[in-house]
Amino acid sequence: MENSEKTLQYLEYINEMYKQILDKIDFGVHAVDRAGKTIVYNKKMMKSESMDSRDVMHKKLLDVFMFKEGQASTLVKVLQEGKETTNVKQTYFNNKGREITTINNTISIMQDGHIQGAVEIAHDVTKLERLMKGNMNSKGAPRFTFDNIIGKSPIIKQVIDQAKRATRTSSYVLIVGETGTGKELFAQSIHNASDRFSAPFISQNCAALPDNLIESLLFGTKRGAFTGAIDQPGLFEKANGGTLLLDKINSLNF
Repeated sequence: MENSEKTLQYLEYINEMYKQILDKIDFGVHAVDRAGKTIVYNKKMMKSESMDSRDVMHKKLLDVFMFKEGQASTLVKVLQEGKETTNVKQTYFNNKGREITTINNTISIMQDGHIQGAVEIAHDVTKLERLMKGNMNSKGAPRFTFDNIIGKSPIIKQVIDQAKRATRTSSYVLIVGETGTGKELFAQSIHNASDRFSAPFISQNCAALPDNLIESLLFGTKRGAFTGAIDQPGLFEKANGGTLLLDKINSLNF
């Protein structure tokens, strides 16, 4: 009896250890049994899908999530076919209709030659998809010029003169100032007074970028980088010949 209690305590300890490890890693983990019911669903997956574990655990995946017509769940597909898939891009919807895009590595769980379940390790790229589609990249044509900057003090006149000198160069320009002091107003003014005025002006708030999406957003993606990836230009390419304003660039972790 004593050995049974020790064995039970040890199993509870191991189970708790596995749960804490799964909840600490920076990838979503979603596993289903052979009936397609969720048996593992970590915190990263909950965050990526904006779901509560109570809405997912022990329920059939296809009763919770929705997929576009003609598209299948990568997790269910592997569960049915038993074939491992790597770097497959998938777009689907949670139970509230929110669109989610992930890059998935999915494997089947085999026992005695039979499929007993499947597990998926997912990298959330929802924000990247939205950014790459241009939903957050551009604020439209820059409307401000130096005539819109109001001020008569010697200091503001000096700053305006320095900014006007920047219109004659293609070098990088660093604009520093407290929040609300008009940094983008100066950036747009420099763009509109330069030879690049007819080319794109793209503004990106760097504070809104997750670290793992910065490279793809700035430099773009190439077809074949992962399943479903397309040739997508980055911000540098989109702004070619014009101006790229990296707002709050100091928030990036280099």
